[in-house]
Amino acid sequence: MGFFKSLFGGSNTPETEKEKNDKKNFEILKYDGIRARHMGKLPYAIKCFEEAVAINDEMETLTLLANAYIQANRLDDARITFNRMADNIQMNDNSRGQFMGNYLLHAGRL
Repeated sequence: MGFFKSLFGGSNTPETEKEKNDKKNFEILKYDGIRARHMGKLPYAIKCFEEAVAINDEMETLTLLANAYIQANRLDDARITFNRMADNIQMNDNSRGQFMGNYLLHAGRL
């Protein structure tokens, strides 16, 4: 399909391009944050995760952000992020158990 569009001059809609760019930027920020955290660059990791979550507040990235806040001893920010996760989660059995396990694991540290 992409071949025919390029051959016959079909153009992508601006919304589709924006979605592609957002997805690309989200992935770059998320994985840069993971790499930075592994390298011990926690402030940069937090900044990457915050920017990624601003694009797409999916559960995995929110968890990474909350854990980075805990590592940086920013416990109020971690609590806010966990509350945001609770607000966003669809409470089916599997996700509720996963969320509560994460929350309870860190609740004693908050």
